[in-house]
Amino acid sequence: MEIGVVIFCYNRPVHLDRLLASINVSLADRVYIIQDGLSKQSDIKGFTEVSDIIRNFSRIHVNITSIRRENNFGLRDNILSGLDTVTKQVNKVLVLEDDLEFDMDGFANCIHFIRTTPMTKKHYQMANRQHDTKYPNHVSCWGWAITSVDWPGSAEICENYKSANFKKIFTFFKVNRTVSRQIFLNLIKKRKTWAIFWWFYVYNKNFEIDYLPAKITNTGLDGSGVHCNPVRSQLPVQMKKILLNSMWAIFAVYSALYRRRLQRGWLTTIDPLVLPSPRINLRSHRIGSHGDGGYDIPEHFEFKSVTNVISLGLHDNLEFEHNISSLCDKANIQMFDGILNALFVVKRSLVNLLRWRWNRLLTLIWACSRRDKSRVKLVKKYVVGTVKQKKEINWREIKLEGCNNGLNILKMDIEGQEEEILAPLNKEHQFDLILLELHNVHQLILKNKIDQILDWENYYIYYVNVNNFSKINSDIPEVIELGLIKKDMICKETVKFFSGGCASSMNDPIGPRIVELSK
Repeated sequence: MEIGVVIFCYNRPVHLDRLLASINVSLADRVYIIQDGLSKQSDIKGFTEVSDIIRNFSRIHVNITSIRRENNFGLRDNILSGLDTVTKQVNKVLVLEDDLEFDMDGFANCIHFIRTTPMTKKHYQMANRQHDTKYPNHVSCWGWAITSVDWPGSAEICENYKSANFKKIFTFFKVNRTVSRQIFLNLIKKRKTWAIFWWFYVYNKNFEIDYLPAKITNTGLDGSGVHCNPVRSQLPVQMKKILLNSMWAIFAVYSALYRRRLQRGWLTTIDPLVLPSPRINLRSHRIGSHGDGGYDIPEHFEFKSVTNVISLGLHDNLEFEHNISSLCDKANIQMFDGILNALFVVKRSLVNLLRWRWNRLLTLIWACSRRDKSRVKLVKKYVVGTVKQKKEINWREIKLEGCNNGLNILKMDIEGQEEEILAPLNKEHQFDLILLELHNVHQLILKNKIDQILDWENYYIYYVNVNNFSKINSDIPEVIELGLIKKDMICKETVKFFSGGCASSMNDPIGPRIVELSK
């Protein structure tokens, strides 16, 4: 029976230091330290200090596995996907967040108890027993333990609530009035939590709740937590609690009727994608739309040095091309798509107008107004390997212009024709940055054809996004987005490989959020 300890840490170096100092990691078989990626609001200094603490701690102890996320998962998805990973590798798991501190011998007693006690259908938690006498069924998520067999997986936690009958939901709200409203807040997108749904799972499956023999201190109550606001006045907080507590029945009815909304943006985990190029941890930012049609570019990419941008596949979403033309203000930009005839432009302009998609509408007009002699050209033809129609152009007719020493970018979204076009086009022109929407990934991997579509050995993969519009077959998605950068553009000393998986952008705003499990 292997015992695993998983620690989820964020940008709080002082708290992590105190937790690591209070535990003897040699008592556990494996210890996983999982650090979430940087968000736009992240404290970069705190993030760096936490990374240094984990790296130094890992050097001292041989049973440490450190996982740093490629991008920001968020509290909920970081914990859920982390547990999905860890429970596949050990039999019993002790789950800790970084704002806990054990008393003397507390960690040793806890590990001994987990190792020697049968834990079937039980949720063992570390909490103040006196505090929980008022709510005997309260599930604490500060620190807790469970067997891998009893961890249902992130998808099942969501499905358990979606498929529950009205009586179960109503009874749960009645018993747990003060906190069950969090489910309601999740449905109206005012919260993004996981613990309340795990709590409902424990309640629904009749898990026994018991306590681990360890005294702990929650050091995160100092206001450093993401949900803390120490300057908030108490009167509005009390009024809000009274109001929510008195309306539990209304929340229960609403939550029972609309519980299927939970699947929008809920986590779906897949096994790590096996791709031919090594993947590096390179910070990037999105160019173009935040959803479908946008692509991530390395933050320190030299836009002023770009000579050519080739964009294959446009439809009516030209936000990326418009943004890149302003960033690469001296580059020659060639855009290719045979669908952009007059009738299509009129129809999509009306659709975007009715849907209030002003950016799409304006960039579509911008693209169609380009003249042949300008540095930005729109070619109303499909790029193909063999020309069969007037609306098609052979890839050999694409010519790069300007200085040979400049950087070249290829953006490709050609709906499944990548295998025919990508390899010969890149072999002739050798693009420095390739932004690719790759279709039929499942078939390419199963038939061992993915190695043939590109000279992978010349590139690092710095960005992976699973398109959540597409289906997933046997943990392999049908469509992924890739960002590739030539190896000679990255200093070898600064290359940092990672095994933390990636969290997808929401191409489909009402679809699931797809996350790779860690390697």
